[in-house]
Amino acid sequence: MTANERIRAALERRPVDRIPVDLWCTPEIGAVLRSYCGVTTDLDLFRALGLDNIVWVFVDDRSREGERAGAQSGGGAESGGSRTMWGVPLRDVQAGPAHYAEFGNPPRDDRKRVGGAAMSGGVVG
Repeated sequence: MTANERIRAALERRPVDRIPVDLWCTPEIGAVLRSYCGVTTDLDLFRALGLDNIVWVFVDDRSREGERAGAQSGGGAESGGSRTMWGVPLRDVQAGPAHYAEFGNPPRDDRKRVGGAAMSGGVVG
């Protein structure tokens, strides 16, 4: 199957030859992988790794105050957004040479915890 056929079949719940594979990584890890594979572009890296290259498109929305609100952790939040497109705060993380954004405070962090699981209205979430 081609990557396109594999992804379409998976989305339509039809049989596939293998699970579609994508890669999200920090820019630093991407640079290391491109160097290791001897390629210069992300598309060439996806081909070298045999990935299906699922492309995610994120809206770069702005709040009324002009703050970026369209970033998504793993999808460009590293470029400066402080909130996801859903308004969830992001925080900067520096891990060795890697820099990325991850969720700062979950929007429903006020829920009671039962045995490690969050409870909201009697439903485990």
